[in-house]
Amino acid sequence: MRKIIYMYSSLARQFFIAALGLLFIVRLILLIEGAVFKIEEFNVFNLPASIVLMLLLIALCAFLFIGQKFFIGEFTEHELTFYNKITKKKTLIDLDKVVLAEFMSTGIKLYYAKEQKPAFKIPFYRLGTVSPLGINSFEQLMLFKNIETTKSYTVLPCYSRGFKFISFAYAALAIGITLNAFQIIILNILILNQYM
Repeated sequence: MRKIIYMYSSLARQFFIAALGLLFIVRLILLIEGAVFKIEEFNVFNLPASIVLMLLLIALCAFLFIGQKFFIGEFTEHELTFYNKITKKKTLIDLDKVVLAEFMSTGIKLYYAKEQKPAFKIPFYRLGTVSPLGINSFEQLMLFKNIETTKSYTVLPCYSRGFKFISFAYAALAIGITLNAFQIIILNILILNQYM
């Protein structure tokens, strides 16, 4: 059984999400310090709602950090099973009935008949990018089974040069957020030193 797995799109994106999570954690600590030490400048009108919001944002960052692990496809010569662990949905496709496979820039469309709608689409992006090894293996299987294939790209779209710019943007944002988080960490330390 071979697999189509999803990986994080870039290390810079992971660093960005981790930096964002760190920022929310240190802001949560700052809110709690303001409430515990009754600091006038940190008078929060609705402290419980602010704490819940920060915890939800931290949970969202954790989900985005590992979200690509919730989607997986497994295939043999005769069937493709695609799992969505978030919704606990499992889709089974009979590969013996497939007559056309379109490899497009957004994913792979599988057709049972050429004139009909696609029976299933394997997306290239699911909170991360698809593994090129799984897609290459699936393409080789389609060619081995003599299924008609069309391909509209030469390099897998999520691995082209355009994505280097996106990685650079994530890295720049991550550096800015990390610097902001360090500023709040220093403020947390100063508050602890003054009130303890």
